[in-house]
Amino acid sequence: MSIELPPRNLRATRTAPGIAGSKRPPGPKPRPDPLADQLQQALDRRVLIEQAKGVLIARMGVEADQAFALIRREARSRNRRVTGVAGDVIAGHLPEPQQPRR
Repeated sequence: MSIELPPRNLRATRTAPGIAGSKRPPGPKPRPDPLADQLQQALDRRVLIEQAKGVLIARMGVEADQAFALIRREARSRNRRVTGVAGDVIAGHLPEPQQPRR
């Protein structure tokens, strides 16, 4: 069974597949946006730190501020980045509780 389409509808069906399946027109590739890349990296780091804080809250029973302080203190005492320590915490390597300073 065949359906006859009026000429105006036929034209639309010929161009629609080209539009739906079309790729970006040829030409220079768009340049990556450095600001968007920086923002994405900052968001990725923040997510990692928040996950590590959640691990410390769950396992050590500390508050969010205390969890971040533990991560930061561990990073400073070992001359490491906070994100590196956060990754270790997520992997199961918890910082040792330190005695309060007098």
